[in-house]
Amino acid sequence: MIAESIRKLENFGLKADAYVIIINPEVQELYLIKNGAVLKTYPVSTSRVGIGTVSNSHRTPWGTHRIKEKIGGNAKPLTAFKGREPI
Repeated sequence: MIAESIRKLENFGLKADAYVIIINPEVQELYLIKNGAVLKTYPVSTSRVGIGTVSNSHRTPWGTHRIKEKIGGNAKPLTAFKGREPI
C-alpha cells in the first residue's frame, strides 16, 4: 500500500525535496516521506467510526489534503485544541 501511495505522489507536482505525510488507517500508521523514501513511521489513531467524507459523520476523511497552516507550534505536548485555541 505505501509503495503505491508513494508512486502516486508523482501526480501532485510536488517539489522534489518536499516532505509528505501518508496515513494508512488499516494499520494505524503515519509515514513521513521525502524524495520517495520513508524517513520515519509513527503510530496514529484514526476515528473509531471509520473512514469517510460525510460532513459531521466523525469519520476520518480520506483523500489528498494539503497542510495550510500550523497551529500550536509552542504548545506543550498533548495540548488539546478547540477552534484553534488551546483548551
